[in-house]
Amino acid sequence: MKTLAPALLVAMPDLMDPNFSGCVVLVTQHDATGSFGLVINRGTDLPVRVLCENLKMSWTGDQKARVKWGGPVFPEHGWVLVGDAKSDVMSLQNVSEGILFTSSPEDLRALAGQPRDRIRVVLGFCGWGPGQLEQEISAGSWLVPNYRNLTDGTLRRFLQGHLGFLQFIFELLYGRGKLELPPGHDLTSVLQV
Repeated sequence: MKTLAPALLVAMPDLMDPNFSGCVVLVTQHDATGSFGLVINRGTDLPVRVLCENLKMSWTGDQKARVKWGGPVFPEHGWVLVGDAKSDVMSLQNVSEGILFTSSPEDLRALAGQPRDRIRVVLGFCGWGPGQLEQEISAGSWLVPNYRNLTDGTLRRFLQGHLGFLQFIFELLYGRGKLELPPGHDLTSVLQV
């Protein structure tokens, strides 16, 4: 089986699940057992600082940073996406070159104390059973942009190079404003890790 991950998925209107209307998903794992991904363009009102306080951690990063909504599965389970973080102490898993993630509370504690420039704290995730994502893609529920060798740098270049295309797709499919961008952000800043 050829893996799809890492990849971006753009939800199409044919996708009947309202959880994914207007979503862009970063697929981090795809194999015969199923697929795992995180929505990367939907936020919450929960400040990262408050989440960390509830977990008895100190958040020293941007005090206005908000937790992102990663998907409908286990919304109480957290993930952290980080760009360019290298550490022998943390158990960061490689998504692709320069894009790492973890669900370890110890890693969150370490990152909260010394946050990176590009860090995203996420609650929930997207999950598909064996063959389910392939069926949804075949049914036209997801647009899968065609590119190879996804890295932190190529992801940013892809998004910048295809920014107009992605905005056009969302405006055409969902109408203006449906992408749910936070105030003061453009599509490139929202989609970057």
